Amino acid sequence: MKPSYPSSYMTWECRVGSTLRGSNKPIKASSEKDPELEQVSLTFKDPRLGTNRESDPSHAKPYGSAKRKPKGSPEHPRREDTNKRTSQERYIREIERKQALTEKQELKAALANSLKKEAEVNDQLSQL
Repeated sequence: MKPSYPSSYMTWECRVGSTLRGSNKPIKASSEKDPELEQVSLTFKDPRLGTNRESDPSHAKPYGSAKRKPKGSPEHPRREDTNKRTSQERYIREIERKQALTEKQELKAALANSLKKEAEVNDQLSQL
């Protein structure tokens, strides 16, 4: 005979069975037809869940272990190296971008100067 719990407790029915690979057929979960079906009723205060361990000090574990790193050492050295490398690459790209913008402005100024000189030469040729 199963223990009776108040209606506020949840009842879970689950069937352990096998299905064919790739089959989309649902598994039948009928308690009358299938002897493999088991019904489990658990509560939050159920000793099978192990939730009452806080009151028992024998289950307490010390914090930390002998394998812990000292406070000064980095937790993730590879991640820090990757972050440093990424930051350096970003800085280099920013410098290259600024240099390219400066060069572009210089080329625009040189082109404007060249067009001005060409216009002056064309004026002189037309006067001849």
